[in-house]
Amino acid sequence: MYRPLIFLFFLLPFLQSNAQDQFTGKVVEVIDGNTLLVIDNYQDTISVILKSIDCPELNQEMGAKAKAFTAEKCLGSNVAVELFGKDRFGNDIASITINETDLSRSLLEAGLAWFYHRNKGDMTLASIEKSSRAKKIGIWEGKDPVEPWIFRRQQSMLTPKLSY
Repeated sequence: MYRPLIFLFFLLPFLQSNAQDQFTGKVVEVIDGNTLLVIDNYQDTISVILKSIDCPELNQEMGAKAKAFTAEKCLGSNVAVELFGKDRFGNDIASITINETDLSRSLLEAGLAWFYHRNKGDMTLASIEKSSRAKKIGIWEGKDPVEPWIFRRQQSMLTPKLSY
């Protein structure tokens, strides 16, 4: 008799987390092109990284434009959020939909993001990036745009390392 209750007791946190995998919230801050703060219905602030894409860093060419684009699309708006896990820093990886429009898709169509190939996301996003490249819009206007993950690595190598 007690075994099913004990089993349910340990299963309860997992059931609750699945209920929160999709929610609606309000975007209260745009950190950069693909990082947002969303307040959910419980008034919790959640840091969200957009799944399958990476925008230029703020100190990188087109970084400010990507942030402004994201802010224009969703800052102050109610959005649908679907969570897919966490990154190594504890940020939630998610897709964000505003008025039935996927934000990642919009950024790629505007040429303001790279499809992030490493996580094998939605391959239709790869074709959208390819189309933006062919049209030479956004980041693709320049000669050799540097992927943000490479840019971050280059910047970290420039930072002096302290040894004690």
